[in-house]
Amino acid sequence: MRVLAVVAIISFALSSVSTCFAQRDYPKSGYRHSIDPEEHSAKRKKQLEALLEEASAKIADHSSGRSLLSDEDMAKTEEHMRMIEQKLERLMEDDGEDKLHKKRARKKHTEL
Repeated sequence: MRVLAVVAIISFALSSVSTCFAQRDYPKSGYRHSIDPEEHSAKRKKQLEALLEEASAKIADHSSGRSLLSDEDMAKTEEHMRMIEQKLERLMEDDGEDKLHKKRARKKHTEL
């Protein structure tokens, strides 16, 4: 009798867990791939453009004398600005191409 009760409890628990997971709207390909690549790219561009604007404002403030930066900070800001510009250029290049295909091709090429 106890065994039957334990089996019933375990089967009830398993069915409620499976029902709970079935009700969630997880994508079949996995959580990480559920974001639309174009949406992600547009969001990333906005982030990079905001960072670029912030860095250029910092340099403009330094040039106008409003907020003086040390030579080291100025060099870091200029380098940061250069890196952001490069990232934006890469994003613009990747817009028309299939990113996943391009990444796979790069990976395959490096493995050879």
